[in-house]
Amino acid sequence: MGPAGGTPGGGGVVVVGGAPGTGGGVVVVDWVGLVVEVVVVVVVVVGSVVVDHDRTDVRGTHV
Repeated sequence: MGPAGGTPGGGGVVVVGGAPGTGGGVVVVDWVGLVVEVVVVVVVVVGSVVVDHDRTDVRGTHV
């Protein structure tokens, strides 16, 4: 996950030579980790919407 000694940040971002949020150091984006996180979030969100939609349809049908 980025270069050795880097401080892991949120969203797959690794900060080298500075603490997250300080504005110091060089920011290196871990593209693999970032893409994986985005895909996971999209899958979870889409899955939740589909499940909620199905539940609503079932309730509507029963009512």
